Amino acid sequence: MPKLTRRNFLKIGAAAGTLFAGGAKTLHAMELKLGGEDRHQIRPFSPRATYNYVCSLCPYHDTGIAFVEDGKAAKLEGNPDHIATRGKFCPKGMAGLLAAYDPDRLLYPLKRTGQRGSGQWKRITWDEAIKEAASRIKTVLDSGAANEIVLNTGEYKGSALLRFMQTIGSDSVFRSRASSLSNPNKKRALEDAVGVDTLTPDFANARYVLNFGANIVETAFPFAQRLTDGIVEKRLKLVTFDVRLSNTAGRSDEWFPIFPGTDGIVMLAIANVIMSEGLADIEFLKNWTNVPIDKLAAHLKQFTPETAETSSGVKANDVKRVAIEFAETKPNVVFTQNGITYHSNGTLQERAAILLSVITASIDAKGGLCLPRKFDVKTPEFKGSRVQGFKDAGSMNYTLPFKIKDGIQKVSVLLNYMSNPAYSSPAASVWRDVLKDEKLVPFIVDFSPFMSETAELADIILPDVVSVERHDVASSPTALKPWASISTPFLKPQGEAMDVRMTLQKIAKAIDPDGKGIGASWDFKDEADYVKRQVEEMAAIKDKYEDLTKTGMYPVYGKLDSKGRKIIDENGKAVEGEFLTYKKKKIQSTRN
Repeated sequence: MPKLTRRNFLKIGAAAGTLFAGGAKTLHAMELKLGGEDRHQIRPFSPRATYNYVCSLCPYHDTGIAFVEDGKAAKLEGNPDHIATRGKFCPKGMAGLLAAYDPDRLLYPLKRTGQRGSGQWKRITWDEAIKEAASRIKTVLDSGAANEIVLNTGEYKGSALLRFMQTIGSDSVFRSRASSLSNPNKKRALEDAVGVDTLTPDFANARYVLNFGANIVETAFPFAQRLTDGIVEKRLKLVTFDVRLSNTAGRSDEWFPIFPGTDGIVMLAIANVIMSEGLADIEFLKNWTNVPIDKLAAHLKQFTPETAETSSGVKANDVKRVAIEFAETKPNVVFTQNGITYHSNGTLQERAAILLSVITASIDAKGGLCLPRKFDVKTPEFKGSRVQGFKDAGSMNYTLPFKIKDGIQKVSVLLNYMSNPAYSSPAASVWRDVLKDEKLVPFIVDFSPFMSETAELADIILPDVVSVERHDVASSPTALKPWASISTPFLKPQGEAMDVRMTLQKIAKAIDPDGKGIGASWDFKDEADYVKRQVEEMAAIKDKYEDLTKTGMYPVYGKLDSKGRKIIDENGKAVEGEFLTYKKKKIQSTRN
């Protein structure tokens, strides 16, 4: 063995450097090839097939790429050129492929054989399952009691189940979550005050962020990306009011551990300071609100920083200082979520938060809260369909079990989809008692790929596909430019799992074999055809189906700049959104 000297060591190092320089193409790590061809880390010459993918695990519907190797899903990643996700996926989104291979997944239709909740099931064929479900529904329809067919749904957007309810003429739709980025209380407050159901924060341009009850870093993806950029670059100040030290509070410049449910009084006190210090945007208030300014100022006088301190525990001096800082530092954002709205006075607290954005003219302004930019994904229309003009309706399901117990809502057939009320809804124990009682709920159909506390109480379980097996199209207001994304499933459904759209089509055709009644509303070839027709119903992109399937998204606004972490156009300029759009088309409030 040659003796290792300093000179020999330097020669070896120089030779190694030459080797790496000459073999850069061969040894280039895939992580450094931003948005490029994905390769196996151990076998670098084994490329993976790629497919378009839309995550359906939350209402953000992040857009990504699925990588498949040897017929199996290898991983999911964000699409680097997507205007909202910019190549990022949250951990839940990246783990979405695990659902396909879960060993406890339901792969075949099941029928209950014992008492409800006893766990006794038998496997049946799809023909048997469709026949029984269709027979039960038809019996109710023939009796003229369509509203006794009830849907409890937890989906994040409109679906075939909602279309099915409209097809059969039932208005008995109940939701376990709101069909937007807002929760029910927040949605109500926004619709009352602004006329839309959600607002999009422009963290990318903000300099001051007031955060009430939101854990943005963990739960508001992809907004978290833009907020984190601002924190790292130290171009914005983040002030959080939250009862606990969340990951967002821990990364804030200031954190105030406020008493639960008292955020509203702090917001009103901040508004009072802004008005009394002459820091409000009077012109905006004159032109875009329907409350006299002097009347607003007089009403706010009662909410002093001292009053806020007594109620919330936040020092009066801090309330006043933060109010002045916020008003004087433009642009600014007030961001809220469940921490303030999941209370009995949640809607009022959200209205107080909106007021802060209004008096500082931070509505649809650069660096403020912007009106939602998205495409309206519709249910497709079919020739001869009984459903014309799809409505995404439904009441929240919080009171449904009590209505059933009291005889207010009669149920003959309960359809349950993407919801587990026997475990996760308020009064879950009441839900369990009601669902166990066959006199109150004679027949339950659960469309689920997994057993749950609610599915255990069903009479029939019809296993749905999971997100990586589903054709889908989505659009969500998570960027300041609208986008639509599409999924091209890269895995065949495991076992005998069937897309719920095809299941409902079979049920509709079993009820109406001639296709002259409700069957006409289900005249599509397959899931891909259903999605294609959805795109064709979207006026803004009706002729862009081919573009969507090629790139997975539309429009493609540009490419991700690895240095600035922004989407840049062909001229190398950052893609920016439009602002003050309300001046072009005034948004009317639904209520005064």
